[in-house]
Amino acid sequence: QATGNTTVNGELTVTDTAGNNSRSIFVTSAGIGSFLKDVTVNKPNGFNNAAGIQVDGTSVATFQGNVTVTSNTGAPTASAGTRDGVRNNAGTANYQQNLSITSQGGTRSGLYVGGGTVTVGGNLKLDFQSPYYGNALAPLWSQGGTTTVIGGTSVTTASASGVTPGVMVANSQVNLNGPTPVTVAGAGAAAVDIRAAGIAQWPLVGNTINASGSAGIGLQLQGNGSFSAGPGLTVNAVGSSFNYLAATGSISLDTVTANMAPVVWNADATSATTYTANGGHYKGASLLASGGQLTLNLNGAALWEATAASAFTVLNLQSSAV
Repeated sequence: QATGNTTVNGELTVTDTAGNNSRSIFVTSAGIGSFLKDVTVNKPNGFNNAAGIQVDGTSVATFQGNVTVTSNTGAPTASAGTRDGVRNNAGTANYQQNLSITSQGGTRSGLYVGGGTVTVGGNLKLDFQSPYYGNALAPLWSQGGTTTVIGGTSVTTASASGVTPGVMVANSQVNLNGPTPVTVAGAGAAAVDIRAAGIAQWPLVGNTINASGSAGIGLQLQGNGSFSAGPGLTVNAVGSSFNYLAATGSISLDTVTANMAPVVWNADATSATTYTANGGHYKGASLLASGGQLTLNLNGAALWEATAASAFTVLNLQSSAV
């Protein structure tokens, strides 16, 4: 636990078998923690707010080497109130190289950001196996502060994770600047779930969103959450490509490919939203519950193959859209 000025000069390996409320590395209060080389954390035990790495208060944690965290190496269980791989409640955390988190068993999230600033200078890899917690938590779970990844971000979940999303953003901002493949395998899971006041920005060209589980959702928008991506986003989903739950506002994307799911756009009765497609290829139906509003703007060379009877409020075809 670092509450003052602590520097670790060599490689650090921590195997933490402590129980409830335990942290393997804890930088808190106004502490300054500097880790100059690679850090490996093994956290097989501990429940109720336990974490592999936690940064809190007005503290600053700097990791100059690669950081690897394994949270709960045992078989998946259904325990409640358990651990995060890496948690940032407040303060500043700088992971200057790669950050890799494997979450199993009773882990509720891989990287949780509740406040403060988290920066990953290299690649972020999140492998999530947890079989419970529903759609409330995620491997990358942001509900405060700002998270920025300079390199690539890879997120995967196992089928045992059920409806757990791959990336969930609410009341915060997440900037994923490199290649960003997100793949979820749980039944009914949304690969990316942007909720109220959540801002997700993926500026690189050609990112992918995959939801391979039964009734899987590619991108889910709730409230006034917003999502932006560079051209060439591919959305592969088994259920619906874009799902709106009480969603407001608009989203505009360039040259998206979303031609796998039987439903492209699915809006509930409390949504009032607009989707603008600048080019791209869409295949599937559009669903709109009674009372909802869904405006579809297809621009440029956008192509929509409507494979079934479709519902929407307004359909605008501009330029050579078909």
